[in-house]
Amino acid sequence: MESTKKQGEKGIHALGKKVLVIAILTMICYLFAKSLLDFRQKQQFNESYLKEYQKQLELNKKLKSDIARSTDYYTVEKNVREKLNRLKPDEIELILPKISTIPTPTPTINLPVYEQWRRVFF
Repeated sequence: MESTKKQGEKGIHALGKKVLVIAILTMICYLFAKSLLDFRQKQQFNESYLKEYQKQLELNKKLKSDIARSTDYYTVEKNVREKLNRLKPDEIELILPKISTIPTPTPTINLPVYEQWRRVFF
């Protein structure tokens, strides 16, 4: 009887070890899957952040070039002269009329023949 009792205890211990190993493996798989999903989310965030950063760099370059152009003496002078209609002392203003398009001909009214005769006689 003692031998069957020992065999029963060994079976229980073996079963307990298997359950423990399966539980540990399940936890490891769960944690691995969770960390993999977190990694993908962080990677997507980093990619979107990098794209936005590149856009901001391009915008920054454009704005810096606009500032450089607007502080240029000749550009400032050109803008002032265009907006305020100013001339240099030795310049002569020449105003040309705007080129107009060819006027469209007026449409002729096509009346029926009997109406034309009625207008002639009455």
